[in-house]
Amino acid sequence: MAAPAEGQPAGNEWDWTRPYRAWEATLKEELPDAGAARTGRAAAACGGCRHLDRTAERRLFEQPVDETLRGMELAVSRGARMYAEGRLERAVHWYERAAFAHDYAFPDDEATQAALDGTRRAACLGAARAHLEMRSWRRALLKCREAPRDSEARLLEAQACRELDLFEEARAALAGLEGAGRERAVLLS
Repeated sequence: MAAPAEGQPAGNEWDWTRPYRAWEATLKEELPDAGAARTGRAAAACGGCRHLDRTAERRLFEQPVDETLRGMELAVSRGARMYAEGRLERAVHWYERAAFAHDYAFPDDEATQAALDGTRRAACLGAARAHLEMRSWRRALLKCREAPRDSEARLLEAQACRELDLFEEARAALAGLEGAGRERAVLLS
């Protein structure tokens, strides 16, 4: 057996659990109500693992539903502004923030739920439009399928399917359109 390299312990002296024990010790030293500071120090102790920090998600989960709705509406309006300016990646970022916030809102009344769903629909369709503009066909298709099934979502889905050469799926998306939606689909094809 070869001799250990300089600075390395010989034989069984090396303990691979040392970084984990240091991280656990940091967690145990802190008070339970330290929150984000404790998580940040624990992450620094194990080499900077920031995926352990869930403070932003916790803050979003704990905020009132009306604040979440206002934040979603603001994110959608910023996404629309970025889309209008041609900054498509930033538009997608804002639209996805709004859709993400929807998952952390649990309203008590139907009117608030309808407003949340409408804002989520606008976010998904806005992201789908931006992805279509960027020629990210698969991502556009996924965003269209996340949105509630209405005529605009079906039209965008059919357009993405057409670009991906999924002609049968494009026909299926257009099959459910009625009235003005069908006329618009004929104009687009």
